[in-house]
Parts: sequence; C-alpha cells; structure tokens
Amino acid sequence: MKTFQQFKEDAEKMNAFMKNAFMNNRTIKSITSDLKSGNININKIKDTVQSKRGQKDLNKLKTTGLNTLIDVGQSYLNRAKKNVNR
Repeated sequence: MKTFQQFKEDAEKMNAFMKNAFMNNRTIKSITSDLKSGNININKIKDTVQSKRGQKDLNKLKTTGLNTLIDVGQSYLNRAKKNVNR
C-alpha cells in the first residue's frame, strides 16, 4: 500500500508536469503575457482563443491532460493487478 509521502510525491510530480504542459502552451503564453503586463484586452483574448491556432493549442492541451489522467489511472490499475496476482 502506498504511504502518504509516496502519494504526496506522485501528486507533486503530476502537478509539475501539468503546470509545465499548461504554461508552455502557445495560446496560454500569449494570454498570460498580456495579463502579466497589465494589458487586458478582452477582444484580443477572445480572438486568440477562437482562432484556428488557439483552438488547436487548447485541444492539444485538453488531450495532454486527459492522457495524463488516463496514464495515472492505468498505473494504479496495473499495481492493483500485480498485487492481486501474487
């Protein structure tokens, strides 16, 4: 059985991975850089998100997130299967 510390370490690794994937996305970078500089232009953000490139980037981000969750779930299932078949 996994200890709390092991679970915490896994969660931190997952958090770092997702943050990296999220913040390295071109569309997200475009939006956050404007916001950090104080340039809040809702129409530009809307246009960025609705553009073909924006849609492609956001879909890629969604796919990455879902695949990561599936991989984590599969690793838990594999460990459970291994324990059952001892």
